[in-house]
Parts: sequence; structure tokens; C-alpha cells
Amino acid sequence: MRIDQLTPGTVAHIVAIDLDELGERRLREHGLDEGVEVELLHRAAFGADPLAVRVGNACVAMRRSQAAGVTVRVAQRLEAAE
Repeated sequence: MRIDQLTPGTVAHIVAIDLDELGERRLREHGLDEGVEVELLHRAAFGADPLAVRVGNACVAMRRSQAAGVTVRVAQRLEAAE
């Protein structure tokens, strides 16, 4: 699955980044790297750019084309014991 395919509120871990060298470097400068937890916060209306993604305590805006190059694995949620 890719970041651009997540629904808002979904938490995932980055598995791979498959962009050109400049695109990868820019994302890594913003804290996106393999193993990092991300959460899709918001999508622009009508399928437009940007997407808002939480990385740690920061909110990063990214283009849909960049998000399509980031493969993620959805995090397993731990249910609280009742």
C-alpha cells in the first residue's frame, strides 16, 4: 500500500521510498525514512495536492505524486483489555 492510498487517520510504517534521488532526499530531510511511523491527516479536496502527513510531532505536506512513491505497511492496532 502507498501513502496516497491511506484513509485519513490511518497509521502506517514506511517500508520503502521509490522516487528519484532528489525526491527521496527531500522526503528524508522531512523525517520520512524506512521504519518511520506516519499518519495521513488530511487530503485536499477533489483529489488535488497536497496531502498532510504526521511524522513524529510534525505535520508534513506532500504532493500526491510523492506519496505514491512511498510504500507503507498499516500498523496493527492494540485493543485495550476490558
